[in-house]
Amino acid sequence: MKLCDFGGSSIDQSLSSAIYEVFTGSEPYLDKRGSVIEGLYRQKIFPDVSSIGILGRVIHKCCNLEFD
Repeated sequence: MKLCDFGGSSIDQSLSSAIYEVFTGSEPYLDKRGSVIEGLYRQKIFPDVSSIGILGRVIHKCCNLEFD
């Protein structure tokens, strides 16, 4: 079971998006829409999370499927 994934469609897979939004105040890729965002996620291109400290590392690990 994956803990989370920016592009996930289930509750546990979208945890990283929720954490990102809570701590940055905006959705991931707020300036982009639909298929563009999906394409970025498929290419494993995720928003920069380095500025939000340890939670940024958690999000990074989530979206790169480094948690089980």
